[in-house]
Amino acid sequence: MRHLSDALDQVRRSEYKRVNDKDRKFIKGQRFMLLFHKANLDLEGRRSLRTLLKANKRLKSFEKFAAMIERHWDGIVSYCHPDHKVPLGFMEGLNNKIRVIQRRAYGIKDQEYLMLSGI
Repeated sequence: MRHLSDALDQVRRSEYKRVNDKDRKFIKGQRFMLLFHKANLDLEGRRSLRTLLKANKRLKSFEKFAAMIERHWDGIVSYCHPDHKVPLGFMEGLNNKIRVIQRRAYGIKDQEYLMLSGI
């Protein structure tokens, strides 16, 4: 998701720099229009989205994103399979333990002392 968001921001920035002041007003504030599901947009939103997509044909960042998804497709499908999912509660607990250890070990530079302290 981060890669998709980065690609979207990169395209928006490049298009914003490329066009004149009149067209910049149209691009500004349209990020969320691109993020909404088309079915959830009202008539005006759909019209705005259609115009925005027609105006922006140079989407190299999205092509790079699509190529990355294709390269990693097997791993993505494997991760999404219900048999391979790690429970979210377990991950939250593990992350919390890591943060507690980091907080307690703050300032300790000697590994031997760290082991003696029982952290």
